[in-house]
Amino acid sequence: MSGAIAILRASERATVPWRNGGGVTREVAAHPPGRGFETLDWRVSIAEIGTAGPFSAFPGLERRLAVLEGRLALDIGQAPPLEVSPASPAVHFGGDALVYARPIAGTVTDLNVMTRRGRYSSALTLHEVRAALALASGATTTVVLALSPLAIHSAAGKWQLSRLDAVRCEANTPLTVVSQVEPARLYVIEMRALDA
Repeated sequence: MSGAIAILRASERATVPWRNGGGVTREVAAHPPGRGFETLDWRVSIAEIGTAGPFSAFPGLERRLAVLEGRLALDIGQAPPLEVSPASPAVHFGGDALVYARPIAGTVTDLNVMTRRGRYSSALTLHEVRAALALASGATTTVVLALSPLAIHSAAGKWQLSRLDAVRCEANTPLTVVSQVEPARLYVIEMRALDA
């Protein structure tokens, strides 16, 4: 941690198998840390889905899901079936929704954002950077997830991020993302406290 910035390395994340055996999850960041799903305010994680099956229910949470690798068929409640790929926008649904997921042609890697309903809201935005991108979010907390090698510059220092590394910063912490390949790709995840 450097001031209001934390570098979150993909290599340091614990792998947690799903209860149904269909995949694994690696937590990127959560608030407050160490809380269970009944009491957390928000959580960012990356999952690998290897086989078809239902998602666990998380009452009281809102969810956003973006596919990073592969193609995923999703049945969410009574809505028409969706096919989600890295080119698709993030999908938003309630944590208590009945969701069934089917990987299409191999394992799927996805990005998951959960927020406590009524306490936090979230936004999930994909960026492609050909030189540099200045970020000055007014969100309570921002997490930047690298999808390709890139550098993060701030008043506190400079860091190199590899694929799936992340940086977490608190409100009003300016960052500059500098591409190491063209275009660099990244997700910006913003959490806003609703009582702020």
